[in-house]
Amino acid sequence: MGASGRPFYTGTAPDAVDIGASAGFLERTVAFPPAERYVGILVVAARQAMRQAICARAKPFRLTSQQFWSLVAVRLWPGITLGELAEAMLLDPPAVSRMVQQLVARRLVEEQPDPRDRRRIRLHLTDRGEALGERLAAIHDEFQSAMVRGMNEGEQDALRSGLGRIVKNLSEFRSGAAAAECESESRKEEREETRRSVAPRRRVRARSAGRRA
Repeated sequence: MGASGRPFYTGTAPDAVDIGASAGFLERTVAFPPAERYVGILVVAARQAMRQAICARAKPFRLTSQQFWSLVAVRLWPGITLGELAEAMLLDPPAVSRMVQQLVARRLVEEQPDPRDRRRIRLHLTDRGEALGERLAAIHDEFQSAMVRGMNEGEQDALRSGLGRIVKNLSEFRSGAAAAECESESRKEEREETRRSVAPRRRVRARSAGRRA
């Protein structure tokens, strides 16, 4: 759930993905007759399609998909805390903290102490972030519409109910200690892939700075 109590699953995951190589897999998956479509594969395919769609739209702004969703969230809920943002994006707080610092360095987000609790930091868009946020909001609205295109309200409600049931079922299926270990490993993998996706951009900037010097 997001800061306002609304769900904010973004399909975010590291952007180090070969879109061209996976396109065939996605097309083959949805081409199966409905009765032959394996639910787990469809969920993965949908998540991957969401990630790729936002990655392609975020790239011109020099944003990862996670940064894109962070800016959208801060625009939706001004004053959101790091913990609330992490919960909304289904990410661990340290990963969100590092990502926010990158956005702060680009002067898109600013951190302000909570007037009622100086230990708590709240996030707001800067003027520069607001200007970019308006453009991202338009992409966000287009993305939300594209996801449910051709689906009536009843189908959308059924999808929400079905996905919610999958989450609940799998939460009950996994065992405590082993699940926690797997979740920790998954987060490590996400951080490593995010690091690899950001590293080439840093090298490009370093080369550009060297040429200017």
